[in-house]
Amino acid sequence: LELPGGARVAVLSGANPSWDAGGQALYFSDGPVADSGHVWRYDLNSGSANADGVSWLPAESMSAVASPARAEIAVVTLGRPNAIWLCDSVREQCSELFSWERVLSAAVAWSPDGSRLFLVRRDEQAEFPAAELVSVAVPSGEVSVLAEGPLTFPVQATREGAILCTRYTDLDDDRRELVQVGPEPGATAVVKLPREVRHLRQFAVSADGAHVLAGDAGGGLWLVGRSDGSARQVSRNGRAPQWLPDAADSYIFFEPSTRDGVSRLVLMRGSVGEDAPRAVAPVDLAEDADAGAS
Repeated sequence: LELPGGARVAVLSGANPSWDAGGQALYFSDGPVADSGHVWRYDLNSGSANADGVSWLPAESMSAVASPARAEIAVVTLGRPNAIWLCDSVREQCSELFSWERVLSAAVAWSPDGSRLFLVRRDEQAEFPAAELVSVAVPSGEVSVLAEGPLTFPVQATREGAILCTRYTDLDDDRRELVQVGPEPGATAVVKLPREVRHLRQFAVSADGAHVLAGDAGGGLWLVGRSDGSARQVSRNGRAPQWLPDAADSYIFFEPSTRDGVSRLVLMRGSVGEDAPRAVAPVDLAEDADAGAS
């Protein structure tokens, strides 16, 4: 992520940048481990970005994810114990919501109504990659285990109440598949993806839940219908896909530089149907912008 003045910060994979309650500041993390990671605050008005701007957050904060209501921020801290904190960015106050002595993913997801948080946690004493997908009630902190198995992040909640996450299918080859948990209690199903997506790394669900953008480790990005499994490739080198807020047919993704030496941010509108027009609006970035899909 390039900041004003030319400084560059590497954003932690899985800890998506989040806006504060007023939409005037952006929070993001810069490190994968507790002794080097910080949550940064980028102020939209002043153009400044620094970790000191969020000194009111708990120590060893690793990620900050805003509630859909934008009144609260879930902050993950990694230490002993690992914990999730509920923070008010206006009052600059935090209270611990949930803690876990073992491995806790820095990537959490809110339910659409802001009443629950979802994450993957793992016990270090269990054989890797055994893990649990859990739901944490807000503000009580009550924990419910939704699914168990070789699960991992990212995690995303849909409006109909289903939770999506990835699951290892072959540890030696680092293969992963997309799994849907719920909305009925105890229901788990595999979301059908193209056979080309063997090493799933990133995914994003549309606002209406009808489509998934699935990204393979090799860079291929696919648009997949959840109901019928229909799929088409939208980019051979797409990364970090995100749907526009409340959009069911418009999304954005990053394409690192290829032969022409130019990286691009691509906006696709009205392009979920098989025969729909593909209105592509690329924004050319700097030649060295392919350091990460941030």
